[in-house]
Amino acid sequence: MNIKSDMLVVLLVIAFVICFLGCIFFAYLWIDTSISLAYSDTSYQKSLGLKHALSLLENEWVGISESELLEKLKAEAAHQPDEKIVIFKDDESDTIVFDTIYFELESGKLKRITLSTWGDE
Repeated sequence: MNIKSDMLVVLLVIAFVICFLGCIFFAYLWIDTSISLAYSDTSYQKSLGLKHALSLLENEWVGISESELLEKLKAEAAHQPDEKIVIFKDDESDTIVFDTIYFELESGKLKRITLSTWGDE
């Protein structure tokens, strides 16, 4: 073999290694993106389900008195002692906070139910 053919073989081997490493890198990116999208979709579906559940609850509870609301929330917290759910009333915003759920009051009656997000805390 002459020097030109040896150089060609070396260059082809180097090109093959670079292409092979590139394929591995892009395969990793594809798998990582697929997993991330799967987790994101699952989180979105859970969030959507929770919003629907809160909407149903809101339709049933809107208009109940503050004392009745607190009674229901305390009973629910008592059913889940391991969760250590905190219930408190924010007098400034006239809101009762149950874990991450806000129960907004108006004139002593439930007006709206909203879910806390990380940005709100």
